Amino acid sequence: MKSKLKKKASILIVLISLGILFSLLPIITANLKITEISEMQKVDSIFLRSSTTYTSPIEINDLPGSPHNWTWAKDQGICTGSGTNNDPYIIKDHFFNNNLSNGLSILNSRKHFRIENCLFNFSYSNAGIGLYNTTKGYITENMNLPQQEWVSGSQIRLFNSSYNSIMNNTASYCAYGIYLDEDSNYNTISDNFASNNMVAGIYIRGGSKSTTFNKIEDNIEHLNSYGIAIQFTADNNTIKGNYISNNTYGLAIFGGDPTNNTVYANCFIDNVNQATDDGINNAWDFDGKGNYWDDFTGKDANNDGIGDIPYNITGTAGSMDNFPLMTCPILAQDGGGIPIELIILISVISGGVVIGVATLLILRRKKTRKQ
Repeated sequence: MKSKLKKKASILIVLISLGILFSLLPIITANLKITEISEMQKVDSIFLRSSTTYTSPIEINDLPGSPHNWTWAKDQGICTGSGTNNDPYIIKDHFFNNNLSNGLSILNSRKHFRIENCLFNFSYSNAGIGLYNTTKGYITENMNLPQQEWVSGSQIRLFNSSYNSIMNNTASYCAYGIYLDEDSNYNTISDNFASNNMVAGIYIRGGSKSTTFNKIEDNIEHLNSYGIAIQFTADNNTIKGNYISNNTYGLAIFGGDPTNNTVYANCFIDNVNQATDDGINNAWDFDGKGNYWDDFTGKDANNDGIGDIPYNITGTAGSMDNFPLMTCPILAQDGGGIPIELIILISVISGGVVIGVATLLILRRKKTRKQ
């Protein structure tokens, strides 16, 4: 009898062990580095959905009297929609294969529009997508065709353009991934992947008129010369929740005294130079929350998640992050872009299911034998 009980116990232990191993397997095999988008896979996806290829520059100019306005673009099959909030003009699934000028330019527009899932091939000192004196644009899920060498322009450039949303794009192998130029205000730049850009992943530049009140949130800036660069009269911008890794400079504020920018809740990982500030009155924390710096050596004696000493920012401003974070607030991801917290939850649940089923089977078998 004892021998049978020992045998059942051994079987139960083995099943429980297998369940635990099963639950931990996704965690063991997960790649916890930040996801680098497979650019060629995304290019292939866009190619499959492309409806039209344009080999000449496309310019939509909605200035009154312009022959190439939104009505013309719709007649040409470049877009659909009517330009309202509920029915925006939509430019979607096109390949702009032009290496002499901008791939697609929108000028002097106040209509609602979307540029979505388009592919760009350009190599001149212009942009894949250029917005000039334009508002109410939503630019999402676009990318440039990866080049063997960097191009000298920008994947997306805004000049004197405000109240636009630039979201979920891939901007790589350019001089500038996403470029906010003079007098471009109140734009939202979020959830973009900017990598391997020769100058900057995201570049915010003021000029004779300031570039102000833009939100740069939840982007990944990876392997650029500057992850984010803020220069000249670029003032009152918010830099929040970005994952800034493996750049020569993570974030740089310099040239012409950029003022009153706020930088917080970002993660600075493995940058050669984490950050520099040569501006005026820029804040590197907000409401008791700073940034995560992987080279911060301070302690957290009271375990509140905030370092006990400030983190010094290099540069002439003498800035400090007064509330450096002890852990990165941004979810780590596996190779498939799944938050590791979700993987752990799924793993524990699946492991628990295996253990529970195994236990029920053993108990049922024991009950059957007794009968």
